[in-house]
Amino acid sequence: MLPSLARLRWEGFEVNVAAVRGVDLDERDDDEDEYEDESPPFLGGPAETALLSCIEGEGEPPLELLLVAVACAGSGEVRGIPVQMMRDDSVSELDLEESNIGVEGGMLLAYLMPVMGGLTSLNLSSNDIGGYWDDIREEIVSTPEGPKAIADALLVNGGLTSIDVRQNSIAGDGAVQLAAAVLGNLNINFFNEIPIKEMRANSLTELDLNGKYVGVEGGMVVAGLIPVMGGLTKISLANNELGEEGTKAICEALKQNKQNKILKELNLSGFMGTNIGGAAGAMHVADMLGVNGALTALDLSSNCLKDEGVSAVCAAIQSNKETKLASLNFYYNDIGTVGANAVAAMVAVTGALTECNLQYNPCIGKKGEALIRKAMQGRAGFKLRI
Repeated sequence: MLPSLARLRWEGFEVNVAAVRGVDLDERDDDEDEYEDESPPFLGGPAETALLSCIEGEGEPPLELLLVAVACAGSGEVRGIPVQMMRDDSVSELDLEESNIGVEGGMLLAYLMPVMGGLTSLNLSSNDIGGYWDDIREEIVSTPEGPKAIADALLVNGGLTSIDVRQNSIAGDGAVQLAAAVLGNLNINFFNEIPIKEMRANSLTELDLNGKYVGVEGGMVVAGLIPVMGGLTKISLANNELGEEGTKAICEALKQNKQNKILKELNLSGFMGTNIGGAAGAMHVADMLGVNGALTALDLSSNCLKDEGVSAVCAAIQSNKETKLASLNFYYNDIGTVGANAVAAMVAVTGALTECNLQYNPCIGKKGEALIRKAMQGRAGFKLRI
């Protein structure tokens, strides 16, 4: 990458590139073990100090400039990222899973990826690229700069065929841009273990991504490919941390593709929590169910739907005169009496339904169970698990 470059100028700062080439990026503080409850700085103290000495200008140089300087002339490795080897395009596969590279590492990789025609496989899973857990605020703090930078790099990189960014708390605009970049790059065969090449070719009748943790961005990619998968009869996106955003994308795709009468089974179940974003995600499922007349089996178990989410889903099924839904799984969803009333009202008028699982919803209570059983009267063979 520009081997003869001597000076780099950016927003009032000037970088002595030759001096950057002499910086040992591996050099770190001896006391980094002190960072037990938080991540150490991306660049070790001595390395960052040496880099800053290569930059002239007033004030503190922007992070982007430091990373560009490293990408252009850095030697050695940073958090396992082989900077010089990547710049020389001598890396074909790079596995950085759980390397703690953070948003800075994602941005650095993005600066290097455009010159790497030989890189075919990149694993960036579990690196806090899109966000990190803040113990004080007790919430995930979003860092969209990392996913956005990688998305921009994917638009110009023509070598990658497999990329994995799972478990990085990617959401919002970062997820949208990353999914769009993946869908726009026809060389990518696998993204977050999603078989994109096969999906584009419409060669699947079943898509099983159970437990792959494809994330919000993965859900958006699947949604983008649903319209071309006319032969698909079954989709399992169980236990994938889709969140409300990923669920919305999936449901919108299914809603717009309602003329497809082939897809019969949809699994959106979670595991000891939620997969679709709780009741908020259930609203998008309900919107889809209101117009879908082909699904015969829907699994929403372990999604913390509560009364609000279950009521919305049941109302949508009840209102759809074309529904063919025969099996409905509400296992472990914290359903109370209000939700039980909604289930009873739906069961009473949905003739296609033959099976409903309401196990591990103790708040339904005896009164709620009695209402549902009353709605079942005259339905020979109806299976109720409660």
